[in-house]
Amino acid sequence: MPLQEMVGTFQSERNRFESGYMVGQLANKTVIVGSTEPGALVPGLEYVFIGDWKTHPIYGSQFAFQGFSQKEPTTRAGVVAYLTRMDVVSSVRVHKMVDIEGHSAVIGMLKADPAGVAFRCFAGDRAYQDLVVKIVELGARLKGDQKFQEAKVQLLDLFVGRGFPHTLPDACVKRFGAFAAKRIRKDPFTLMIEKLPGCGFLRVDQLYVDLGLPKDRMKRQVMCAWHHIHSSREGTTWHLWSEVAEAVGRKLSGNIRINKALRVAVRAKWLTSRTVDGKVWIADRQRAEDEDTILKQMEKIR
Repeated sequence: MPLQEMVGTFQSERNRFESGYMVGQLANKTVIVGSTEPGALVPGLEYVFIGDWKTHPIYGSQFAFQGFSQKEPTTRAGVVAYLTRMDVVSSVRVHKMVDIEGHSAVIGMLKADPAGVAFRCFAGDRAYQDLVVKIVELGARLKGDQKFQEAKVQLLDLFVGRGFPHTLPDACVKRFGAFAAKRIRKDPFTLMIEKLPGCGFLRVDQLYVDLGLPKDRMKRQVMCAWHHIHSSREGTTWHLWSEVAEAVGRKLSGNIRINKALRVAVRAKWLTSRTVDGKVWIADRQRAEDEDTILKQMEKIR
């Protein structure tokens, strides 16, 4: 069943659990359930939730969300909550700006002409000069937040329903900025390289394949080789180069150049290699270094 979008104004949390799972309620009394960071959903603000409807045997109909993004508020209470949350000017002054500019126009005016808003609202204030600086900063933050929310919506389209953690869109925007979705669409393995949470090879590779990207791309071969070694359950750090090349070659198709991919992985320091008695061995670089450290410590004990 395809995921649905639901728009609603968050009212309050009912319950929160140590796992991050929460039960909340919207202004229209709809019950929502899902995982969030504390304070991520702000009462009075409107959100787009992505998920599906569930029927709890005791509590009835609930919307189980897998992700959400904030909408620009349209009500007076929502606008006040949104601007106050920016923590640039006091709540009293936010209320004054909303009263003078109007709740339906104030956000747009702050983005377009923050100095004008400052003049119209606070020209006679003793702290006027400081307020001009702060309101210009507020306008810049609003523009940045808009780009953040737009990027987050694009990332939700990529990640929801694929098993990625709910915190990943925020982490991507913080790491890559407003063009995060574009960058990841072009190269999903960026998620692995940057070691973002919940971004193992199998999950990222499925996203890569679903996006229709070239299956024989060198980076995919490198990541597949690293995953094969890193996830090995043989209980050994070092693996024969030839056996790794053969195993990875069976997993991929097309123009496979796995020996080149292994050399690239070694140069990139994802893997490391050594030759013993004419045989080439390869290992996860971090595990090999940890093993060498332990062996050196054991030699000191002896």
